[in-house]
Amino acid sequence: MMSLAWPLFRITEQAALAAWPQTGCGDKNRIDGLAVTAMRQALNDIAIRGRIVIGEGEIDHAPMLWIGEEVGNGEGPEVDIAVDPIEGTRMVAMGQSNALAVMAFAPRGSLLHAPDMYMKKLVVNRQAKGVINLALSLTDNLRNVARALNKPLEDLRMVTLDKPRLKPAITQATQLGVKVFALPRW
Repeated sequence: MMSLAWPLFRITEQAALAAWPQTGCGDKNRIDGLAVTAMRQALNDIAIRGRIVIGEGEIDHAPMLWIGEEVGNGEGPEVDIAVDPIEGTRMVAMGQSNALAVMAFAPRGSLLHAPDMYMKKLVVNRQAKGVINLALSLTDNLRNVARALNKPLEDLRMVTLDKPRLKPAITQATQLGVKVFALPRW
């Protein structure tokens, strides 16, 4: 699997670069379409027998790599793939920063095929690597990160999207004293 890390990293880069010239165009579906097309073409050029098992297009009715879609050149290891060619299409469409091209891969059958839904994501720096546990509450995870960094909660910074579904997380973090940067949707 490690031999795939660099080629798959390059695929996310290609998806981001395909969308980049249209930054600020105002059309999130155009952004998604460019990234999806680039990601699909790049995936089909590498030596894998891949299957898309997790994506996001169905929830927001955007261009997508389809759940169950087979990708790769038909050689190499069998892998399951989770993708979001552009996480933050609205931000890119409106000329804002902080979007990501996202991909995870694992041996066939080892990624959970969950229904399309929004999922909680927590990203930390390398000093806090290994302390996140998605089975714990946000409060417990923030406390664990603070402990790993040997900092008070008041010195932590949390970045999130400013969306109604994320308001409870923003409230929890600010009640702990964590400084929250809520990125606008538009």
